[in-house]
Amino acid sequence: MKIPTMKPEQAVAFLAELRPGPWILVAIDIADGKAVPAQTFQGDDEGSLLDFLYLYHGTHTISIEQDHEQSAIRAMEAEAAGGGPRTARREAEEFLGSKLALGPVPVDELLEEAEANGISERTLKRAKQALKVKAWKEKGRTHGRWHWELPKTQEQRDAA
Repeated sequence: MKIPTMKPEQAVAFLAELRPGPWILVAIDIADGKAVPAQTFQGDDEGSLLDFLYLYHGTHTISIEQDHEQSAIRAMEAEAAGGGPRTARREAEEFLGSKLALGPVPVDELLEEAEANGISERTLKRAKQALKVKAWKEKGRTHGRWHWELPKTQEQRDAA
């Protein structure tokens, strides 16, 4: 279960209301999806819990695991399904690839839809770079819109 975005002090209160300790927390890097090894916190160890939350605040999402066994099972399932944990950039690449599969799309529309799907602009731009997406602006218009499109394949270039 992901802890909602909040200040570390609020997160401690949230955890206390959710269920008594111990809590097993996992910090997952927002940028690359890599997880920090799970750490266990006792209900009376508020200082260490706050230190952990401050250390990863703003750069990682924090999830609560029921137990270490569940955490290990989830990691093995993720590895078997796709060779590793699902990262934000991988999701953004899949989103962007599917949106651009049929041709160019205005950037403002992509950004709006990505945000609605929980994908940040920065992550979408990383996906753009990974997919080697081409950007161009409408010509002949004072306020032309920017568009993104997937690069042409060799087959498409030969057909043109």
